[in-house]
Amino acid sequence: MAIYKRGSKFWYKFKFKGRRYRGTTGTSVERDALQIESTVKAEIYKGHFGILKKPAVPTLKEFKAQFIGEVSSRVSPGTLGFYKDNLNTLLSFPKLANCELDHIDHERISDFIQWRLAQGKAVATVNHALRTLRRALKLAAKFKHMHVAPQIQLLANENKRDFVLSPAAEAKYLEDCPPFLRTFTVLDLDTGMRLGELTKLRWPDVDWQAHTVYVSGTKTPNSRRTLPLTARALDVLQEQKKVSQCAHILSSPRWPNKPASRNGLQHAHEAVRKAAGLPLGFVLHSLRHTFCTRLAESGCDVYTLMKLAGHANLATSQRYIHNAGFSTSGAMQGFEKFTAQRRKQTVGTDVGTVSKKVRFIREKAS
Repeated sequence: MAIYKRGSKFWYKFKFKGRRYRGTTGTSVERDALQIESTVKAEIYKGHFGILKKPAVPTLKEFKAQFIGEVSSRVSPGTLGFYKDNLNTLLSFPKLANCELDHIDHERISDFIQWRLAQGKAVATVNHALRTLRRALKLAAKFKHMHVAPQIQLLANENKRDFVLSPAAEAKYLEDCPPFLRTFTVLDLDTGMRLGELTKLRWPDVDWQAHTVYVSGTKTPNSRRTLPLTARALDVLQEQKKVSQCAHILSSPRWPNKPASRNGLQHAHEAVRKAAGLPLGFVLHSLRHTFCTRLAESGCDVYTLMKLAGHANLATSQRYIHNAGFSTSGAMQGFEKFTAQRRKQTVGTDVGTVSKKVRFIREKAS
């Protein structure tokens, strides 16, 4: 047999003109392995290889520049930062950093997972790195550095960001906030904008007469939207107008002529969170989550919630509606009240009666 299994992968082995050739196909699918073996044989027979030498395969560390260069033109700056941070995390694990791409297997990935969990990292944090590795290996296969990328399964039981700020906790948090973080917090709680959307916001985006703000978006076409501003949000913007000396609404607390940075906001938030005694689950994204939750609890329908939050689809918004706690009996009471009011407003359609025209048609038919 020209191919055989070694571990989970198929290898090829054959002789040609007295020389023995052997190597891995990089796949565990027999049909694909046979095709790869046939290709190798054809190249050798044509004399393209001479003495078969394994092509140089870059390590994950060597592949970093090519990976970043490829994705930088395809993703937003925020997503690019996400990939860079997580790739650096992967490279801090020597078994992955110094491993050739076609030798990264489930065993090495499992070792990385156990290493990160032993450091006390959350499941969600580990999954971020695994998503980055999955995309990197798929690109490596596309660039022919490996035959096929391994299937990477994410860890189950990933904790969702489900912290909702209560009114009491909100008051305490805002009381401890420095001015620039307080501005961000109020705008986020009253508009539900994403962190990247708020840091990109500029003064021309505010329509003072219409009391609205235009959000240019960061993720999907639905994220581009115009949002009404609450009275509290307008007051905060008016105060911020006196402070900001740059085109961006959120300016740096140290340099008013420069925009506030994501890292600056996150560091300030972490300091205030600890001082206020709020849990670790309270992250900046929780402010947007609180806005969506309160919107659902106020009776907002799922389509309007999707438009205001800039969700890509109704399924994301539907989670907030399900968690709003509306009872079926309450919904039916509202339905009964609504239909009874409609009947009273329409002459001849009170409960138990029909219009004269309907009665005439029925009598004529009988």
